[in-house]
Amino acid sequence: MKLGLTILIVAISIAAFSCRSKETATGPSESYSSTSMSTSTSSGTNRLLPRAIIYKTNGDFDNFVPVTLSEDKHTIISYPAPSDITPSQKPIKLTDGYLLDRRGINTNTAFTRYTYTEYASLKSAPSIDELKAAMMPEAKVTRIVMLPMTLNEAINDTAKCNSLINAGLNGCKIILQ
Repeated sequence: MKLGLTILIVAISIAAFSCRSKETATGPSESYSSTSMSTSTSSGTNRLLPRAIIYKTNGDFDNFVPVTLSEDKHTIISYPAPSDITPSQKPIKLTDGYLLDRRGINTNTAFTRYTYTEYASLKSAPSIDELKAAMMPEAKVTRIVMLPMTLNEAINDTAKCNSLINAGLNGCKIILQ
């Protein structure tokens, strides 16, 4: 009986530790990862949900597919599969030139010349070399702000997002200025 109990305790311990996420530094997102979650208590349970991020660019690039570059901005480290690109991935236009992020914009974001429609229609993802050739070096993220609400709350209440922007983003965390 003691052997069975010992095995059960070991099995539960292994299961608990194997469920821990790997903790690694991910570059730009670590500057706001510790505060980029919001607690939700729907259905009586607490869970962490991503905070809404709004951003500005130095031009009209909201229809172009973003990719993520390394810290030195020389290597593409993340890009979507064409099947990941849907109309629900495009940013939502807000007031004063802000866009509500739905793709994971950060300080190492670059934009490609692929529109969302073009990219979604591809049979397979472009090669890294093709993506590099399609990057628009002039397209820059110029401001990133974390809102005090979840992404779903922001999507469902863009008027509240616009109100925060119009009020000077009080209570919001500026990630990139």
